[in-house]
Parts: sequence; C-alpha cells; structure tokens
Amino acid sequence: PGVERTLQFIQLLQQNGVGKTEAETERFFRLSTELVVETVLKNTAQGKSVRHDVVDAYASLLSSMVRHMHAGIPEGERVAQQISLLNKVLGVTVRCMMSDFERAKRNSSSVQCRW
Repeated sequence: PGVERTLQFIQLLQQNGVGKTEAETERFFRLSTELVVETVLKNTAQGKSVRHDVVDAYASLLSSMVRHMHAGIPEGERVAQQISLLNKVLGVTVRCMMSDFERAKRNSSSVQCRW
C-alpha cells in the first residue's frame, strides 16, 4: 500500500505541473526544501530535538520521484531523465544552503550557518 500511495502522489504532482516544465519542477523542489529546513530549524531553535521524520519523509519523496517520475518512457531516455531530475534536486539543495549561509552572514558579525 505504501508504494501505491507514493505513486498516486507522484501522479498528482505530475498533474499539477511538477516534472512537465523545468520551472515548475525547480519551484517545487525549492519550496519543499525550504519548508523542510525551516521546520527543522524552528524545532531546534525552540530547544526541541531535530525532527528526523520530516527529513526522512522528504528524502523518501525525492528518492521515489527520481525512481518513478518517468516510468513510462524507454529505458535509455528514462535513465537520462532520472539523472537530470537528480541534478535538479542537488542544485536546489546547494542553492538553498548557499542562500541560508548568505542570510546568516548578513544577519551576524560572525558567520554561523544554521546547517
């Protein structure tokens, strides 16, 4: 049942434009990554422990998307699409980290990144 639900969710994302255009796909990954980071940082700032379940769920979603997003296309093309999608995920993650670092640098005399 877990895999079926994941595939249904991925299909719903695709129906809403994720995976169809680069801009929508990148926007989804950027907003999702920022949301996960903010949730984790908010909990740690309040003295709570890190919410590993949030990070694990997001990592599982990303992994499933890379594996199943282009399931209906020929093998060679699918592999290329999976690599492209993984590159987008990694690029968004790095840009979010850089943005957080720059924000921390502007707001503090001693640079201390929240990651």
